[in-house]
Amino acid sequence: GRGRMGRVWQSQPGDSLTFSIGLSITPQDWSGLSLAVGLSLAESLHPGVRLKWPNDLWFEDRKLGGILVEAASMGGRSQVVVGVGLNIRPRPGDGLNTAPAALTELLPDLTAPACLARVVPPLIQTLLTFEREGFAPLKARFESRDVLKGRRVHTSDGQVGEALGVSPTGALRLQTDTGVQE
Repeated sequence: GRGRMGRVWQSQPGDSLTFSIGLSITPQDWSGLSLAVGLSLAESLHPGVRLKWPNDLWFEDRKLGGILVEAASMGGRSQVVVGVGLNIRPRPGDGLNTAPAALTELLPDLTAPACLARVVPPLIQTLLTFEREGFAPLKARFESRDVLKGRRVHTSDGQVGEALGVSPTGALRLQTDTGVQE
């Protein structure tokens, strides 16, 4: 698989599910798409699956999966490719980090093919709905699964503060010493 910043990973057959979906969509605003994808996956999988802004699925404070969204314009129509990686079976930690979460902790009999069949139809519907409505209608549902809300966080651009949830466009809201930042 391939993740953000070109990170790669490998797993044995059946240990994980990695897939990509490509669709031609043209939303008015792309903001919050990875959050909408995460929400769709979490809701399709289990009530215990939580979301870590902007593109991770978590269970019990451990990473369960990730999302990568890439978009390109071709001939006046936008194409989006959504890549998803989900841990199906447990694997050990690397000695420095805690072992990641696995879906079989929540759904012991789940297989990669069954997981794919479970998540893809609602995911496609979410992408089509996002094209028409954007992220705002999903905000409250996202926040009900938000693992960062209320926690002190350090952002990649150097900001530090308490995560307050997300804006209607899916931006992280952060209470810093200088006020609320989005």
